[in-house]
Amino acid sequence: MATVGLSYLVLNDNWPGYPNPNLGIPTGDWDNTTDCCVTTPTYWPGTKIQAYNDNTRNPGYYTMAYLARADGSFLADHSAAVGSLTAPSVASLVCTHMDTTTVGGNESYVPWYFVGGDCTTSDATSGGIRSVAIACGSMNHGAQTDGTQEGFMYGWFWVGGVCPGNDEGDLTWLYDCSMTTGGSVAKGVPIYLVDDGTNGIEFDGILDGTYETDSVGWSIITDA
Repeated sequence: MATVGLSYLVLNDNWPGYPNPNLGIPTGDWDNTTDCCVTTPTYWPGTKIQAYNDNTRNPGYYTMAYLARADGSFLADHSAAVGSLTAPSVASLVCTHMDTTTVGGNESYVPWYFVGGDCTTSDATSGGIRSVAIACGSMNHGAQTDGTQEGFMYGWFWVGGVCPGNDEGDLTWLYDCSMTTGGSVAKGVPIYLVDDGTNGIEFDGILDGTYETDSVGWSIITDA
């Protein structure tokens, strides 16, 4: 089993909109409990903020987006893959746009800012993946009521540039997090999202033949 540290990745931001130049890092950082894991958004969904990170491994600019996590069918199928600050895993952090018609009361479409970590209910099944969103806080779901937004957890997601975590205490757990890969991530080569075999999403350096997706970024090192 190979892994790659998130601090060595650079993500392509293909989510709609541009970073708001009038907004800075939220009080309490990106994993604060005021903005993250809440059922009522504290920012407009889709809000983007850009900042500079001077971490020692891969300094540079990064982009965050305020999105809603909504796994599976009314969040009933993927509760085990909810984000954890103490034990982050590929299933709990790596998300992309959901493509299930059962989110939010059986609509015929899913708003673009609804994301989840279940590969089988994501756009990966239709080859539409162009972006990845990595959760920056615990995204525990609440009780879902059919036709309402209870249970959709809003929070900040890393969507572009270098890792927002650093070695000085800001999101250190994300900076030090190594994620499982498909074993083919190589330095300087595009990375893709693939099914990890249990409906979760993982990174790989080659397409697995199941979903023809676009690259979501690249790595400055080879997985090991």
